[in-house]
Amino acid sequence: MVLPLGRMTVKIRTTKTHHIADARTLGGGEKRFSKTPAGKRAAQDYLRHVQAEHNQQGAFTNPTTTPTFEQAVVEYLAYEEGRARRGELGVAHLGNKRVALQVIGRIKYEGRPLNAVRLGELRPGAIKREVLPVLFDGVAYGTAQKKAVILKHMLRWAVETAEILRSNPATVSLPKKPAAADRPVDRISKETVAQIIAAADDRYRLAIRFAAFTGLRAGEQLALTWDDIDFDAGVVRVSKAIKAGGTIGLPKTRGGARSVALASPLLADLRAWKLAQPRDQRRLGLVFPNDAGGYQDINNLRKRGLHASCKRAGVEPLRWHDLRHYFASILLFDLQETDAVVTSLMGHHSIAFTHSQYGHWMPEARRDQEIGDRLAKAFSVGG
Repeated sequence: MVLPLGRMTVKIRTTKTHHIADARTLGGGEKRFSKTPAGKRAAQDYLRHVQAEHNQQGAFTNPTTTPTFEQAVVEYLAYEEGRARRGELGVAHLGNKRVALQVIGRIKYEGRPLNAVRLGELRPGAIKREVLPVLFDGVAYGTAQKKAVILKHMLRWAVETAEILRSNPATVSLPKKPAAADRPVDRISKETVAQIIAAADDRYRLAIRFAAFTGLRAGEQLALTWDDIDFDAGVVRVSKAIKAGGTIGLPKTRGGARSVALASPLLADLRAWKLAQPRDQRRLGLVFPNDAGGYQDINNLRKRGLHASCKRAGVEPLRWHDLRHYFASILLFDLQETDAVVTSLMGHHSIAFTHSQYGHWMPEARRDQEIGDRLAKAFSVGG
């Protein structure tokens, strides 16, 4: 089988025992595959990969000159450790990456542990067929998704920073999230939130209060810098967020860039914190940094902050995202805002999505408003 490419060709030769993919004209050398239908398909995939990379980049990276996955992981983690020392990456996040890559390295790739495979041998099709199904099997979708993002980030480092590869073989679509039964979000009472805030450690009290009183997503809150807080206007302006790979990017949705009003007591607490913030924590200008002034890890806030506060307050443990739902309930039941205003303040991409999240609350909120209006009229003098 011969595959043409301009004046050059790549081909598959067949011996008694193997299919041999010959890409020497493009610098890819020869590679052997078992003499089976699956082996022939793998050989064809390899040649297509060689040709595609040559077409896109004008050259092909010979796999034999690239490090193994295990060797590359060591270099990548050393690079990430440097980022952690500079405060650009949370220590806990670094630990998560190390554990995830250990798990991924043990997955079989074309019959071998991924750790033993050279980076130049990785192909998008094989990662999608062999690595991702194993990664997503038998674990929570969100957990597997985070590991897949770490793999993608590591291989992007191999392209952009280490310059080992010319393209990222992990840029593939992930398995679809299994459909889950709709579960209405439960309302959290003001009393419960007040108890949690009162029981919180001083290091975490303001962060918990801020989340409950603004509804920002965790990634948005932890990326906030002091220039995002407009003390004169009394608002926080959301324009960025921490992403799964530890990088800073745009908010999650097109509606994520927004301004959210700050209650006067919260604004006063923020002003006091800005003045009292230790010098070591000011170097990146973050509102809620870690002790070294770098980006806070959400797991730290969740476990040492919120979960510990719930335990001390004697209430059921909440997720950090539940504080966002609490803010939505205040908008609907206490402020009785319109659907459009709720969508805007929550940073949702559409009113339809807001309905999907909180639609079960809306009739109740509208009913309470109508009853309140009728009661006001009934109790008015001359009504």
